[in-house]
Amino acid sequence: MEWRIRATCLCAFVFSICALWTNDLTSVFAAELVNDDVFVEAPTPRNSDISLRESIVAIPFSEEAYDEEANDDVMKDESFKESDEEYVDAWVANDAAILSRRGGVLTGGIPELEALQDQIAELQKTTEELRADLEAEQKKNAKKDPKPSDPFTMKLTGHVSMDAVSISENDEAKAAFGDTKNSFTFRDTRITMKGSGHGNYEYAFGIGVNNKISLKDACLRIKDTKYLGNITIGHFYTESGMESIQLTYDRVFASVDECSTSFYLARRIGVSSTHYGADQRSRAFFGVFAAPAVSTTPHYNWDNDPGFILNGRLTAAPILTVDEDGFTREVFHLGASHYWLCPGGENKLRLYTRGQMWTGDNPYFLDGAIPLAGRSYSVSQAEAAYQRGEFALTAEGHVCSVYDGGGTAYGTALTSRYFLTPHCSRIYIKDSGRFGSITMPEENVFLNFKERTVGQNWGALEAVAKWTWTEMNNLKYVPGATYGSVHRGVMGFNWFMNHQAFIAFNWEHAFVNAHKNNKRAKADYDTFITQLTFKF
Repeated sequence: MEWRIRATCLCAFVFSICALWTNDLTSVFAAELVNDDVFVEAPTPRNSDISLRESIVAIPFSEEAYDEEANDDVMKDESFKESDEEYVDAWVANDAAILSRRGGVLTGGIPELEALQDQIAELQKTTEELRADLEAEQKKNAKKDPKPSDPFTMKLTGHVSMDAVSISENDEAKAAFGDTKNSFTFRDTRITMKGSGHGNYEYAFGIGVNNKISLKDACLRIKDTKYLGNITIGHFYTESGMESIQLTYDRVFASVDECSTSFYLARRIGVSSTHYGADQRSRAFFGVFAAPAVSTTPHYNWDNDPGFILNGRLTAAPILTVDEDGFTREVFHLGASHYWLCPGGENKLRLYTRGQMWTGDNPYFLDGAIPLAGRSYSVSQAEAAYQRGEFALTAEGHVCSVYDGGGTAYGTALTSRYFLTPHCSRIYIKDSGRFGSITMPEENVFLNFKERTVGQNWGALEAVAKWTWTEMNNLKYVPGATYGSVHRGVMGFNWFMNHQAFIAFNWEHAFVNAHKNNKRAKADYDTFITQLTFKF
């Protein structure tokens, strides 16, 4: 009886061993060979809702020697960071190999692995884009802001302007201003040296050659100081409107309008501070300058009693849209300025207005030197401009008040311009609150210096018009002064052959009405100007 029990137990044990061994072989080695790849059938999941076919994970079997502990080796490798792409790739590759050797089982199946790979690819793409943007920004900042250890750079610029002038005047104008001759002259030849260095320093030094050599900009600028913003020291522009600080080669017309020349102070020796708002759309300028009272005194000579000027200007561009190619899509500009002048030893104020000529024959339509006798005077100004694509309209107004009974003078200027060539506009310069040079598609260039071609295209054509009014009848009369009022209209075209060269065609008609105490009669004065300007 005992041996029967022992035999039965032995048979049961052998049967169990055989059953377990047969089940392992079935689940591990049951496979099909398809397209030379071995696909392993995974054990049926415990979830009865998932079919056997859905539980099969098709991962190509790799015969490479992958260690199941490769993930641990990667994790311990200090050369990898969690954000490194190599780490993620190694982790996925080793896990895929482990899965294939263990039967290819992954909770949720292969779609989760593919989703993870898609996320990794998207992260890699985003990383590359961010890296490219960062490198572009670093290159841009490197050009604008040299390192503090960098020496000063130097760039030589300048321009040449030539005028051909034809005059037509009535008998009253000839009697009042003389018989003005036609002329051809070099209006301006200018050379400017400028540059930057040592982090936040900029400088400019320029001279102009006309009938004589004159000093233009000669100043040093310190950018982004802690409390005073951008500081400028030397001989540079005072600010009394957009037109007053317009550079010669950026002007819309052959000459600055008479309204500005009557009241602005041009360049003076002084120091200024400029602050900017968000994205430089708003700007505050304040300066203190020396004030020689008569224009014949050189502005860059500071004598024993030069007087002084307090000058301020506020500008803002609440609307400003610029395309990637520099085309100013839309801009709305507002501004106001004021300066107060306390005269020096000569104690005279000279207000005058002239025509657009730039020769000794250019007549003074209105002219007079008012003895100030210790009185000061001020000029207040307001400005507005709107540009939308190729069209632009600007307006400026001035009021000059001479204190203690000296009287008042006024001036207004309205300007419109329109580019007949599509996708051309003038750049709005936020740094100084004015309009600058033009943007023109490269395919429109008439004189192409890079490719050394001429006449392949027609350049850009701009139609311009202006009306100005200057009133000096309310000033205190001084014997010998020629006060009155002048209305002036200007029409013309600017032909831009490229970004550096253009020809301006202007026709000006001036209506001069003399002061009641002025013996000059009413005069009509016509000026035809062709001006060639080339800048480098």
